[in-house]
Amino acid sequence: GFRRALFLDAGDAWNNDFDQLYGSFGVGARVNLGAFVVLRFDLAHRTDFKSVSKRTNFDFFFGWNF
Repeated sequence: GFRRALFLDAGDAWNNDFDQLYGSFGVGARVNLGAFVVLRFDLAHRTDFKSVSKRTNFDFFFGWNF
């Protein structure tokens, strides 16, 4: 099967202060290649929730679906 994805991700890492939240959002496609194997293509933009990057990031993944 062929599936589509719409996603939003947010997070931060800190020691003493939680000062800035970062995230990304985008769209993707998933192709099931068998029992647990999937092929993923994602297009995303990064954000600090004040501005959005103009650059589009491309991510490719081949492996097991989790």
